[in-house]
Amino acid sequence: MQQSITNQFNIGVSTVMVGPMDKVLDLTPEEHSIGLIKNFSLTSETNEVTLTQGLRNTQVDSQVTGVTTQMSMEVYEYTAKNLAYAAELAGENFTLSGNYAIDTAITGGDSATSVVLKGVDTAHQGDLQAGDTIALQSTSTKEYDKVYLAKVTKAEWLDNKLTITLDKAIPTGWNFAVDDRCFFVNLIPVGSDEVQPYYGVKIVGILPNGNEPVTIICPKAKVTAGFNLGFTTDNYGNMPFEFTPYDLTKEDYKAYPQLKTAFKNYNANLFVYKG
Repeated sequence: MQQSITNQFNIGVSTVMVGPMDKVLDLTPEEHSIGLIKNFSLTSETNEVTLTQGLRNTQVDSQVTGVTTQMSMEVYEYTAKNLAYAAELAGENFTLSGNYAIDTAITGGDSATSVVLKGVDTAHQGDLQAGDTIALQSTSTKEYDKVYLAKVTKAEWLDNKLTITLDKAIPTGWNFAVDDRCFFVNLIPVGSDEVQPYYGVKIVGILPNGNEPVTIICPKAKVTAGFNLGFTTDNYGNMPFEFTPYDLTKEDYKAYPQLKTAFKNYNANLFVYKG
């Protein structure tokens, strides 16, 4: 019977962090994690061309002509940022959030051009800006699918109340009661021609015996697949993210000297740190 040599077996969880390329070594779970993931996989495949000789074409040499590296995972947290990453957009620009109660009942009509929210503390008084979008939901009647989207032109805060002026009146027939909910929402343009920037990606996996970390650093990557938004009743949904690593260029080294210091001597696009 073959006997194991060490206790360094691999089963467990990992944390995936996404952030600026020049900060890739300093990314933290608190600020940069994309949340709950499962089934992280890193693969690297090489293509080779082989030289043969003679009638039997025996092999005399081979050289690597291509390397394909891919990272994939199932992402379970449907945040606006993660949805934007999955749609190959700049996810860090989609961070607007808020969930507040309506302070004054609203009756749809020509005069329904404002929404008053309560419980907005000073730390969040400036969250809404002109051009942002809010979603009003009929929670008091449990009509959770009755949602009205409205665009903001102005937001004024006083005594923990936020008065939001809308760009047009809420139509007749759309009525909302006190304590119905108001969400601050992001508009995510799926399929737009906006170019996703490159990111630095840091993954930390934990081996179960001794909690030893295995750290993966990819200084330049993009999300190249993953958008999947469905609602089913038999299982939790997830987004099948794929990250593609890219080689650093001279321009990258010029823009980010710290990357040149860390990685210039290695002809690779991904680095695994393991004791």
